[in-house]
Amino acid sequence: MLTATAPDLIATLPSTSLGYWDTAHRIKNSVHAREPDSTATIILLHSGVQSALAWGYQRDSFARRGLRVIGYSRRGYAGSAPIDPDDPGVAAEDLRDLLDYLAIESAHLVAIAHGGYFALDFVLSWPERVRSLSITSSMMGIHDTEYQAVLERLRPPCFETLTHDMKELGPSYRASNPEGVKAWQSLADQARPGGSTSQSLGNEINRQRLTQIACPTLLMTGDADLYAPPAVLRMQQSLIPGSSAVVIPECGHCANWEQPGAFNHHILTFIENSERCRIKKDR
Repeated sequence: MLTATAPDLIATLPSTSLGYWDTAHRIKNSVHAREPDSTATIILLHSGVQSALAWGYQRDSFARRGLRVIGYSRRGYAGSAPIDPDDPGVAAEDLRDLLDYLAIESAHLVAIAHGGYFALDFVLSWPERVRSLSITSSMMGIHDTEYQAVLERLRPPCFETLTHDMKELGPSYRASNPEGVKAWQSLADQARPGGSTSQSLGNEINRQRLTQIACPTLLMTGDADLYAPPAVLRMQQSLIPGSSAVVIPECGHCANWEQPGAFNHHILTFIENSERCRIKKDR
């Protein structure tokens, strides 16, 4: 079921303020919801054309499994402070400050598309604060000549002239769910009130740095993703030791929206397995 995920809370951080929502905040006022495991928190990192608004198919689904779920908007996105083009800040540092603000020692990071860049940047800087890493349909910001050459072969020069829904939503979804396309576009229209924006990375993401990632890692994409198709996913998997890869059928760039059942199943199974392995290791 699609639910509203407006960033109705504000985190006042050292260098900015971020809008977010937090299922633990709602649970305090409900006797019917399952109390979340304080060690199992999911942080959702949105794409470049969406915001904290876009996780309506995930929030309650994840929370029903006893997980604390938090979605936040990066600077310049819905509910958060506008971005200063002369000083955009480092998104991973904002995420660190948000975890500190919420007194969260470590969390499971679940990122999609451009959010994957910042999730990787965060785990490279603060690996001890990441319980697991899930990245879906992201080019991941990898600086590598061979990898960049593959990405350049994928899309013709006219690609950037396409509308967001044509680039990001798969053909099967656009053909079968016009109301879903309309709802997705409405959230995209609300996502960036100040227009297109981005923040800096604190690390160069390259082959050497990716081999240093030691946390459980899941990579996913849709079989119709124009940005990160299965061939790119396999390259990414080869760069991160021990990572798992999943391809979701009949899906474009927005698996959490187009195929939420499959997306949620793979994420939840992966996180729960990661927690079980952690418990066994600690014994």
